[in-house]
Amino acid sequence: RKANEIWGTQPHKDNVEGESDERTPLLAPSEGGMLQRFIEGSTLYEGSVGNYYSPFETPDNTDDEDEDISEDSGVKIPRRFKRKKDHPLTEQEEEYIKIGEEMLAAAWHTLNSTDWKLEKQLDNMDRVQVKQVNGKKVFKLTGYVNISPRQLLEELFYKIEQAPTWNPTLVDCRTIQPIDEHTDISYQVCAEAGGGVVSTRDFVNLRHWAVVEGAYVSAGGSITHPAMPPQHKKVRGENGPGCWAMRPVEGDPDMCLFQWLLDTDLKGWIPQSIIDKALSGAQFDYIAHIRIRAASLAKESHHTSVASCVDIVGETGT
Repeated sequence: RKANEIWGTQPHKDNVEGESDERTPLLAPSEGGMLQRFIEGSTLYEGSVGNYYSPFETPDNTDDEDEDISEDSGVKIPRRFKRKKDHPLTEQEEEYIKIGEEMLAAAWHTLNSTDWKLEKQLDNMDRVQVKQVNGKKVFKLTGYVNISPRQLLEELFYKIEQAPTWNPTLVDCRTIQPIDEHTDISYQVCAEAGGGVVSTRDFVNLRHWAVVEGAYVSAGGSITHPAMPPQHKKVRGENGPGCWAMRPVEGDPDMCLFQWLLDTDLKGWIPQSIIDKALSGAQFDYIAHIRIRAASLAKESHHTSVASCVDIVGETGT
């Protein structure tokens, strides 16, 4: 009964022992579950909200989505995050933004605190450090990436649906609810880690970004949301306040110092030594995948620039 309230009644599909195929869309045609009503009833945004989908649907291509450039930060913001003027924030949404701002402040404070201890450093000088915060072990990754801080913020915050295409440590990413230009609620599924010792985890995160002391900072932490209750065969992990920080590098606008503060509880019965190894390894893997993505974006940008120059030359006849 509770499942029907949330998801609606779904058409019957034959399966083994009554289990649903994990590729079956959670937003398949239904008789009006909570998630379907939540999506269909939302008219808060200039962009279409009807395309917000379940964790198992194929994401739409958002490469051609209309974007507006923020006058304050220069960040390209998709229209789906732009609210209609005649739809003010609800009390719940205002609370989400407040929580997001508090998470960002807490994560930024921890990121810049002292007494970090080196966990591991690679030959390329990427390093993971650790410290105890409120009785929990948190991790900080630091490394350089050849991409501007602004562009990396746009990629990691507004284009999460595309992340699994370039980051194999993620199985799925979805925006559940955009709230304003700087805030949303997202869902992600992480692949197995530690050679399969750590099974698939999923997370529902409230995210909020801002420019702090010249750095682009995207922070977040776990939150409950009626559109994404715990999923079958997935362990729901819990994230404390964490963040990505993209700091500018003096003299090189196309490079940033990337830092990732990770405060997570994977749940389940896993020895701490395995957790530590899995998390630090995941951070090193993540920045390696970001570098590959950054190189791909730079190549795409170069090809676009060359094509534009060819068009201009053709028009002028020179």
